[in-house]
Amino acid sequence: MDLRNLRGLVSELDLPKIIDLIGLDRIIEAVGKDKLIQKIGLKKMIEKIGPEKAIEIASCYLTREQIEELLEKEYGGRLTTMAYVLALLASGRTKGFTASLLESAIEGAQSVENVEVELVHLHKYKFGPCTSCFACIRDESHECVLKDAMGGDGELMAKVKRANGWIIADPVHCWGPSAQIHLFIERCYPFIWSGNLEGMPFASISCASNQGMQRIANGNLCKWAFTYGLRYIGGMPVHTVYIERARQEAKTLGRKLAEAAVEDAKGRKKFPDPERYVDYLDKPWRVLEPYLDNLSNGTFEYSSSLIAQGLSNFTRQEAKDLLEQAKVHLEESLNLYKQSKHKEACDQLVRASALWTHATWKEFLEEDVVKTSVPGAYRPIVEE
Repeated sequence: MDLRNLRGLVSELDLPKIIDLIGLDRIIEAVGKDKLIQKIGLKKMIEKIGPEKAIEIASCYLTREQIEELLEKEYGGRLTTMAYVLALLASGRTKGFTASLLESAIEGAQSVENVEVELVHLHKYKFGPCTSCFACIRDESHECVLKDAMGGDGELMAKVKRANGWIIADPVHCWGPSAQIHLFIERCYPFIWSGNLEGMPFASISCASNQGMQRIANGNLCKWAFTYGLRYIGGMPVHTVYIERARQEAKTLGRKLAEAAVEDAKGRKKFPDPERYVDYLDKPWRVLEPYLDNLSNGTFEYSSSLIAQGLSNFTRQEAKDLLEQAKVHLEESLNLYKQSKHKEACDQLVRASALWTHATWKEFLEEDVVKTSVPGAYRPIVEE
């Protein structure tokens, strides 16, 4: 069947039969993913192939907000939207300890109504590291230009974009996360600039079977969740010495994540920095101490800080002006931290770190490296 005939069938709305015969990818190839919903309409697509498939197609080129707007217009919020959970296995062993924990988590997630769970074995997908081309920063759509599974049009990236929640199961390697999960997280880099993952539910399992160090590994997964603005629902640092107990706990974790994903499917709630910094104070990785350590060069004193150093040698006036503002907030954050006022210290750190981020961007990146201004979703400066 050539593409012209296929276009005719699609126009006649015989979609269920076409999908059964040749698959969704072939339909999109014939019509164009950016034209399919426009030709047929989301409502008729839902009537013909069901809400899950229709929304999957729509998510190829519409934002979540645009889809929600269309659904509200057509159904007045009466349509039940399925939540889509990605269960990501980062181990090369599909029948090992880590995989068994993820299976238990999936069982728990599937016990929640209106949830679709897909198990993804990351090793089956071909994608390499970020090449630091910065195209995803400069491009307004913030898409990756690499032609692999995690590129802008990649098969795995499509699943990532569609998800209402992730649960990652990762083996402990070299006393930390595996290279496979590190690679996956790194290739989600475009979402730093688009902000499209902000507020999405996240859970993690780190499994060790020899010396351990599962708590360190799980803390790193939590740290990466923080950097993307994910809502950390829970994590399990597991040693196989108590694997049976952990399998039961994984069911509970999977159910909690699925419940959060159902809420996300109704409309993702933003997770701005001031809220997120405080929320992570009781998580396996909290930002307060590491970031103060970072900015103060390990001293927790302003005089030794990166900001103080920058004020002495930055050359761009706009960057120095930002540092002058950052100085005030860093000094206050350090003082509050020493008084054990951690929530208040977080508030000041959010302000200091955002100003520091914009200052270094102006000084080092905007003209000479990235060659564009800071994307709006990335570390917005908190208004006074």
